[in-house]
Amino acid sequence: SLFAGIGAAHLPNSYGVIHLLREMGYTVRPVSTKKSDYSLETKDRIDKLFVKHDFSKQTSFDGSFSTMLPGRLYEFPESGGVRMAVHPDMANGARYVITRINTYASLYGKLKSNYMRKLDSLFFENIPGKILSKSEIQIDGFPGFDITNRTKKGDLQRYKIIVTPVEIIIFKASGKKDFIKREEVNQFFEEISFY
Repeated sequence: SLFAGIGAAHLPNSYGVIHLLREMGYTVRPVSTKKSDYSLETKDRIDKLFVKHDFSKQTSFDGSFSTMLPGRLYEFPESGGVRMAVHPDMANGARYVITRINTYASLYGKLKSNYMRKLDSLFFENIPGKILSKSEIQIDGFPGFDITNRTKKGDLQRYKIIVTPVEIIIFKASGKKDFIKREEVNQFFEEISFY
């Protein structure tokens, strides 16, 4: 037997896989299955599994900040004034993302308080799902926000958004269900340090 997985974008239209297979004489039909109670219970049990990792200090490539992560921080090249770094926690279906947005505020004489107000006005539209908590914080003298939200799928996410004199840095952790409530995950947010 043969199984082939094809992305949905390759299926429709006259040049799509469905049409091409039918032209070749194959019978193509959708397969629909019913979810059993056993499969739903098994999926729920697997979603609740947690693989514990040892967290270690990870420092940004330019040495401007550090935090604790369960593995290496992978940084991407800058694009349009935005830099991203990610640690995918594949075993737990989670991810840690750090996004850095250049503002050069101090060079333009802009106050951090201006950026705090602008950010606050954007959260309603740009934080997915429902914001459960939002508070103003300070880390090493830099102002910011600590936000927790629940997505429409029911997963919790947490952000710490920090405004520095030259950039806005967004620390985000997300995973399935209540993953971010775990004590281990909290290290990512509580051990942020700027140099």
